[in-house]
Amino acid sequence: MLEWTTESQGDWFEFTLSPTTFQLTSGSTQQVSIAVQERSAGAPENGVVYSLKVISTTNTAVSDTVNLTIQPVVAGANFTILTEVDEAKPGESVYGTVKLTNTGNTEDTFSITTVGTDCGLDITVTVGPGLSSEPYGWSCVVPNDAAAGQRALTFRAVSSVRSNVVVELGKLYTVEADWPSNSLVALAFADGRISLGVDSSTTTVMTVSNLGNAEVSGTLDAFGKDTGLVILEWKRMNDDTATSDYTLTSGSSVDFLLTITSNTARTATSEIVVRAISTGGGVLYTDESLPLSISLEGPALPPNGLNLPLGVSVSQPTTLGVMGAGWLLAIVAVQLLRRSSRHQDGSSDDESPGDDDEDEEKELPELGYNECRMDDESKIECPSCDARLGVPRGSAPPFRFNCPQCGDKIRVVE
Repeated sequence: MLEWTTESQGDWFEFTLSPTTFQLTSGSTQQVSIAVQERSAGAPENGVVYSLKVISTTNTAVSDTVNLTIQPVVAGANFTILTEVDEAKPGESVYGTVKLTNTGNTEDTFSITTVGTDCGLDITVTVGPGLSSEPYGWSCVVPNDAAAGQRALTFRAVSSVRSNVVVELGKLYTVEADWPSNSLVALAFADGRISLGVDSSTTTVMTVSNLGNAEVSGTLDAFGKDTGLVILEWKRMNDDTATSDYTLTSGSSVDFLLTITSNTARTATSEIVVRAISTGGGVLYTDESLPLSISLEGPALPPNGLNLPLGVSVSQPTTLGVMGAGWLLAIVAVQLLRRSSRHQDGSSDDESPGDDDEDEEKELPELGYNECRMDDESKIECPSCDARLGVPRGSAPPFRFNCPQCGDKIRVVE
């Protein structure tokens, strides 16, 4: 008869013995099969001791005992990662090999992958206890938006014997600084053209963008055509600081408010180009914006001459001469009309004096600009402000004087 006992209080294993009783003739042998299955995890790694005792049923003094140590399955592994290329720019690849060693106490099958990155490594390997697999190749493409500096790849192995046993190991690689087309930053005006009046100012926004994957720092200045005609003032908008300096992380940008003030009293044009002197990744580089055209308007001036139809222009001296001659001809024509009127009045002897006065009033010429006549009380009405004024004593038309109310020059005619 067989007895299976242990001093341990744990219930981690389940056993099956076959047979448990048997008969032996003199000198004969009986094989006993012992099957073990783990019921729960947590048994001591150094194992649990069980005793198998055989006792004679005909003579209990005849017996024998053998001890068996039952160890739980231990799963484990470690990685050996070798890198052939561990520095690359965005869009390029880093690559190498990986090898797994089974540190468990039984043969195990592991699934090996990389976490979060496709490095072409998705395999299953079976390795005996204490043994290592052959090396397997891996290759990872550096993301296009990867910032310069160190990044990590994570390799993972999962045991099939113990599904809760997961082994991970990271490997560092370096993303190199990179800028497209040898430009560190891009410069863009919010406006393509601006206009300024006399003693006026306006604003526009300049955006500076980091084109690379590494930090960039620098400063802005301006040059161009006739830049002395304007005064430029910079303000960084994200912190409202009066400066033209910037520091940009990978892929970031900053806006500057550029205030442009007219520095001239004449009509002119100017053109400015913004230059960015930047340092990034150990490189010093200069980038420039497209030109910004500035139109400067001078003060309004009096007309200088006349522009006639058919493209004919007359200068100011000629214009004033023609205007003076026109006024002279107008005065002469008025005098001739008055003489003709008096002559007709004198030749009409048959008409009554009342009729003469009425005809004289009817035939008086029309008044011109700022002209007036004295009434019977030697007073006039100002054509501009309608003030009734007395004229200087002894004044006889025609004569001129200034209205004391509005200041306009009045011409008093007959």
